[in-house]
Amino acid sequence: MKSMKDFFGSLFGAGNKPRDDRALELDARDAAAWYNKGTSLVALGRLQEAIACYERALELDPRHAKAWSNKGASLVALGRHQEAIACYDHALELDTRYTEAWYNKGLSLDEMGRCQEAIRCYDHALELDPRDAAAWNNKGNSLDVLGRLQEAIACYERALKLDPRHAKAWSNKGTSL
Repeated sequence: MKSMKDFFGSLFGAGNKPRDDRALELDARDAAAWYNKGTSLVALGRLQEAIACYERALELDPRHAKAWSNKGASLVALGRHQEAIACYDHALELDTRYTEAWYNKGLSLDEMGRCQEAIRCYDHALELDPRDAAAWNNKGNSLDVLGRLQEAIACYERALKLDPRHAKAWSNKGTSL
């Protein structure tokens, strides 16, 4: 396992200058470099700057589904769920099989109290990856909020079958019984 020093050392070169900045000095029109810089900034908790990098990457390559999704995730961290959903929708227009975008869109919809829509997103994610314990757990949470307790418990049990150490699924199942 990498130490924090090794992790940040891989993101930054000498003098704490982000490695991505060097790539951008060579080619400021490199969408991948802007995307990578955004990802590095997220790791440092510099979300506004990360969003700006993802936006620059998207100006250069509007079909960069991961940039759309990561911009959405950064917006979620700032509590801007409606904007995040729009980003996930862009990512999904580009790649309907992008499991993470379906899952993250579901999380945002849940946060906004739009549980039925969230369930549809989790269903898409689970169709693509039926072994995703977190998606089963979160689908269970949405069902629970809607009062559909038996279905929620079945989702928690499915999550626990996939990951017996999933603490949230154990807790959620316990509170639903």
